[in-house]
Amino acid sequence: MNKPGGFTLIEVLAAIVLLGLAAAFSTSAVDLMSTNYSTSRRLVQAHNIAVAQMETLLSAYNSDVNLSNGAHAQQYDIDGHPVAAGGAYNATWNVQSDTPVTSIMSIQLSVRWTESGAQHTVHLITFRGG
Repeated sequence: MNKPGGFTLIEVLAAIVLLGLAAAFSTSAVDLMSTNYSTSRRLVQAHNIAVAQMETLLSAYNSDVNLSNGAHAQQYDIDGHPVAAGGAYNATWNVQSDTPVTSIMSIQLSVRWTESGAQHTVHLITFRGG
């Protein structure tokens, strides 16, 4: 007795359901990877801004206005370029002379940004002879 070839309706429907589930899970995975990539890219950019600003401060003359006691700020666009206002990143640093000892200055630098409604921050702290 020969059995006719092909798939039954139940087998075809089961295959369609399985393919639909696989497509739904892969779409969720791609969305999650995209979100993680964006967050990682912003974190790396903030770190690069912080390191570049700290290097600028460490290589500046002691008379540079950015090394005077107190708080200072600079905004940066999404690509890490300084802007006058409305930047995606806000770098702030605080300079304290004679801290922790005489002729040493403390520099505390933070880069902040907001992503998906959440505030993120990168901090760097160093000391410099001054």
